[in-house]
Amino acid sequence: MSLGHNPAKNKNTQSDFVVTQVTGASARFPSLQFIKTKKVPINTTKITTSNPTILITDNNDILFDFSHVLTKENNNGNINNIKLLFKSTVKENDTLTIENGDYVNEMRTGDSNLYDVSGTVTFKSFDENNLSVTAKIISLNNISETYNVYDHRYFIDELVWSTDNTFMAERIESVNEIVNLLPSSSNLSFSSSLGLIQNNDIIELIINSVTYSFKIKEFYIDDENIEHISLYEDVPENLDLLGTPVFTRILRKRSKLKVGLTTGNISGLISNGANRLTHKDCVDAEKINIKECNNACRSLSSRSGRKKCTERCRCQNFKNLALCHSTHKPNEKISTQHCVQIFHNCKFSEWETLCKD
Repeated sequence: MSLGHNPAKNKNTQSDFVVTQVTGASARFPSLQFIKTKKVPINTTKITTSNPTILITDNNDILFDFSHVLTKENNNGNINNIKLLFKSTVKENDTLTIENGDYVNEMRTGDSNLYDVSGTVTFKSFDENNLSVTAKIISLNNISETYNVYDHRYFIDELVWSTDNTFMAERIESVNEIVNLLPSSSNLSFSSSLGLIQNNDIIELIINSVTYSFKIKEFYIDDENIEHISLYEDVPENLDLLGTPVFTRILRKRSKLKVGLTTGNISGLISNGANRLTHKDCVDAEKINIKECNNACRSLSSRSGRKKCTERCRCQNFKNLALCHSTHKPNEKISTQHCVQIFHNCKFSEWETLCKD
């Protein structure tokens, strides 16, 4: 038996990784919205509507009465589908095909037979105010000989209508997304403030002192240049964020070896556009960064490595706070307290660069 390598020895395990903030990827956004459904446009020749009450006359005229739809609440989707088909798609003398026309109304008529008003009709007119349609019968599968009115309440399924014309309809999809209502060209866009967002990144938002954390499924920009972040988890409902600056940051899972001692490097953050943030934002970000940096250090296996890492985090923290101060308050000197901490926790050259007059 030949000897081979053990793949388990080279396989990364969960403990080999740590989640840290992406350098520069934090900002406050005043234009966010959580959404749980969206309309998706589709090209189709078929559309489903609420059932109409149907009246058939002796001379093969047929009336489809959808007026009951107007009295129902939250019924805009049905009304839009009816108008899309009969107002915007079909024209006079176009042929309409009806499916799912099974009907039974034994209680009201005493007739227990199953009828089927599926078939084809010639479209004549549409009354938009009353949502009524007139047409001429070409053929219907099986209509009653004892009554000519089919009450919308007693159809077994919803009618499906089709035409020879392709038209643009909408399908409602369930989603979990964070949407930035400002366009991608804005300085307050995700693209401008957070940089490249990758699938499986973590996005954190602080809303009313509560931190929300989500795993990113996809980032995309729609046809109207609006940015969407699609999430794996459910988003909260009934949270009105518009006009409220929401602190947001992106985190990414990285190898501990790559994290090294650079976690929380605000100087890189500033060079990537964080000068648009306020001094408070910069300080708040650093509070999170020092916590992440120390967490990364605690996960190292070597005691001496943990000690050296923690010392470096402490130095970086005071340097970063000094950089926050000098960037956002350029006319004020860095405080003596910060400079003393940099002197005691960092190299002399680092203190000299930041604090020496």
